[in-house]
Amino acid sequence: MKYNLLNSPWIHVIYKDSRTAWLSIFELMNEIRSVNLAYCNPMDKIAVFRFLLALSYWCYNNTGLEIEDRTIPQKWIVFLKEKTELFNLLGEADRFLQQDDLRRTRTITELFHEFPKGNNFWHFNHIREYAAGICTRCLVPGILRLNLFFLGGTPDLKSGINGVPPIYAIFLGDSIVDAILRNWDPIEPLGHPVWEEAYNYNDDEFVPLVAGMTVPARRLHVGDPIESDLPCIICGSKENKLHFACKFEAAQSLNNQKWIEPFAIYRDDKTIKTSDITKSSSLSNDFKVWELLYYFKQKRELRAGDRILLVGLATDNAKFADLWEQTIVIPTENFIEDNIDTLSSLRDSVNRMKTFTYVPKDVDYKRYKKTKDNIRNIFLPSNTAIINNQIEDMLTEQFVLDHVAIHYIETAKAGARLLIRGQGVQQFKHREMIANSLPEFKFEKVEEEGGDDDQSK
Repeated sequence: MKYNLLNSPWIHVIYKDSRTAWLSIFELMNEIRSVNLAYCNPMDKIAVFRFLLALSYWCYNNTGLEIEDRTIPQKWIVFLKEKTELFNLLGEADRFLQQDDLRRTRTITELFHEFPKGNNFWHFNHIREYAAGICTRCLVPGILRLNLFFLGGTPDLKSGINGVPPIYAIFLGDSIVDAILRNWDPIEPLGHPVWEEAYNYNDDEFVPLVAGMTVPARRLHVGDPIESDLPCIICGSKENKLHFACKFEAAQSLNNQKWIEPFAIYRDDKTIKTSDITKSSSLSNDFKVWELLYYFKQKRELRAGDRILLVGLATDNAKFADLWEQTIVIPTENFIEDNIDTLSSLRDSVNRMKTFTYVPKDVDYKRYKKTKDNIRNIFLPSNTAIINNQIEDMLTEQFVLDHVAIHYIETAKAGARLLIRGQGVQQFKHREMIANSLPEFKFEKVEEEGGDDDQSK
């Protein structure tokens, strides 16, 4: 059986009139101004878009032509037709992102994080390994995830080029071509994608952009589809043939300190991960996405009307714990970029709320600890969710941190009520002192890179 990514429909898209369809790469190039990606899983949104952007860089590097008037150059299509054999997903010839000399057999669902299997018993719907099948078109995004979301594990499995998956951030657009143009940044030298040239870079070597964007964290060989009347466990369609197994092994070590991930957000030259903005012991709503905007704009220009998709995969050692996404909208009118700097100073102010600056001597230690845990795990996540939902408004008006701090006033009062029990003048006094002695919110100046003088934090 043959299946070629250029000619076979596998990209799930949605038109502006809400119609959905599956398109091949060539079909997408003709419709690219009219459609957007229609994947529900944020991992697939990132993986498929990243592949399309890397493919565009490759075409540009070989033709010297960029996208003009939101239209794919005809020479790109001519170039891709000459490279058709590189995109065979199935068949006897060389396969796209696959190797032949593999021995370790695994279930095909190994490519998809969201299906509980094996001894993963915390689940709603447990699947049976080798009995749950996936159609070929749904298989492709799983293969494209190999570059982005896989961790180290046994036996001898290693993380991808980004290590523990960072928070990925991409600009969205009204169509796929608009998103490609908004994220367009072909840093030279672009190099070669791994489907054209094998990845051969040591951990101390510079990795070209397209090579790093396409190298997978696993070696893979997909088993041929088998006739089955079962539905695909991803899209639910009955294609009469499903994939049930694959060969799945460790790739070479991809750790490289010189690699710069184009979709990651960096702080102090390190990628920001979900654990860096999730400070509570539970995942809940305590995602301080407002912390990310300041670091995001250090590397990438923000414009009025931008929409930024954030995708984070929370991990627990080698296990996948949670997946989340959020879209930040930059207002189209009255955008005040300096407000992003003001929001960035919330970080330390909120952290200070986790420790009381006044505690009566006779307070029970266990109660004190329980109160702090409640503030950290219940109250602060709720406040954070409110701020996350008001980011767009906060970027359009002049405000001081007192306007944000108002959301935390009730948290301070609740902490005081939880800590001090009973009624009376003394109890009332202690509660008032606790509620009013928490550190106030202050704007903290951020030292500009290259500055001669130190600025106070």
